[in-house]
Formats: sequence, structure tokens, C-alpha cells
Amino acid sequence: MPIRFLCQVLHVSLRRLYQWLKIGKCCDAFRKYYRVDGCFCIWLGSLSKVCQALGLRNWGAVATVPLFDILTRAGLKAAAAGIQAQQLQHKSHVAAKLSLPSKERKFHRLSEVDQILGWGKESSQNPVGGQVPFLLHVGPSKAFVSKGFIPFGGSQETIAEYLGVSSRTVRRHLIGVDRRQIVQAKAAYRKIEQAMRWDADFYRAEPSIWVKCVENAPWGTYALHEPNGVSSASRPGGTEVTSDRFFEYMDKTWIYRCNLYDLDYNLNSMQRSRRNFIREANRSQTSEPGVGSSLL
Repeated sequence: MPIRFLCQVLHVSLRRLYQWLKIGKCCDAFRKYYRVDGCFCIWLGSLSKVCQALGLRNWGAVATVPLFDILTRAGLKAAAAGIQAQQLQHKSHVAAKLSLPSKERKFHRLSEVDQILGWGKESSQNPVGGQVPFLLHVGPSKAFVSKGFIPFGGSQETIAEYLGVSSRTVRRHLIGVDRRQIVQAKAAYRKIEQAMRWDADFYRAEPSIWVKCVENAPWGTYALHEPNGVSSASRPGGTEVTSDRFFEYMDKTWIYRCNLYDLDYNLNSMQRSRRNFIREANRSQTSEPGVGSSLL
């Protein structure tokens, strides 16, 4: 791609473009680069060397996003938060499926995100055609589910941890994204909340549902042990909760779960994205030798 056109598309100066290339060279993203006939020739580096240079355990979320969607500073940050949220949401959905014992996977099918977000009517405990299993009601900001629902989704705290920002920043970047927070009700939650408020070290509300105080944790932090919805599986070690996670509504005690985001990014792996980029660049170079940049 011609350098002048590249600077116009990215809205940066030639000096800033060289600065980006220099940074990429320092983290081994490029083996070398040089300018010839008004174009850049760039030799891409190894993905493993980039991770080693930057101290990364993994690449995180990777997606294909149109360039005009991220040209602005706000657009780039919003896309990064949305892509990470969608990846964590997808991983949580897959993990919820894998948590089911093999015999139970044939009978319990997890609901999809678009089914929940697109359903505004009440659903019964024994769903019939067209209804979402264990979904009671979808409001403007919450999705109310019964005890049989197998929870999944992504939290703003987890997204912020992956991006290295605060949860308030993630909330700001995801403004405008349609989302619902899963809230779940169980009869045992009322007794558990009362036990937590009375600072009980251990309390068993039902044979399969109990809480235990977590050692070396902030005051009031408990590990909630319970089955994953209608399945017989449970999360190893329980889920860390505080009394603030519970609230009263319609004579029931509910617990705040994760968020579900209405996102449709084209997720991909970094290695596959790199291969596609090289293939498209080589194809462009073959069709227009004087315009494309060389990527070897």
C-alpha cells in the first residue's frame, strides 16, 4: 500500500507511522521493514516471539473489524472491549456445556444468547415449542431465570482484568451494546443470605447447597456451593459471593449472575488471522504489483 495513502487512511503522520513500526520491531512483530518506491516492505515476525517479548500468556480475543469502525480513539477502545466481552461470553457458554456430565448433555441443552436477548415473554418451567428453557422474564436490564437455568456469560470485572483497565472503563466503552444481567432465584438463597448477614462460618440450606466462609479473603466473602442449574455438576471450589450479590424481588431472593451481551464480531484466532492477512496481501501484490506492499 502506498505510504501516502496509508497515512491518509490511518489519519497519522509519516513520523507516527515510523514510530509504530519501530515499536512493532522492538516487540518482534516485524523482523525488518524498509521503504521502496513509495511503499513499505515488511517481514512479519513470529507470534511466539511477540508473546515472549510482551510477556503475554495468550493473545486474548482476535476478531475481524472494518478499519473505519476503529479509526477514532473511542471506536478502537469500544471494539476492544466488545471483542473481549464476546470471547469471554463464548468461552463461558462452552465451559457450561462441558460441565455437564456426558449422559446429561443429551437431555439438557443450553440456551443461546440471541434466544435470551430476543425473548421478552414469560417462559414456563416445562417449556413447549418456541419457549426458552427456564427463562421466566426478560426486562430492560435483567433476564430472570429459574433454578434450573445453567448460568453462563461474562462479567465486567473479568473483561476489565483481561484488558488491564477498570470495570468502570469497560462499562463506558460498552455503552450502546444491548445487554441483560442474568438473575436467578432459588428457595435456598433467602436462608443463605440471612446466614451470611449473621456472619455464619458455615451454613447448609439444602443437602446440595451450602456456603462456607473463605479464608484469607475480604470480610464477608463466602464460597457458594450449588449445582449448575438442572444438572448434577457443580463448580469446583464454589463461587465467591457476598451478601450484596442477593436482592429481594416479588417475594423471592435472587442472585446477580453474569451479563449477556448482544455482540456479533467475527472472532478468530491470531494465527489464522495472520495467515489470512499474508494470503490477502500476497494476492493483492500479485494483482497490482506496484500498489501492494511485500509481506514475506
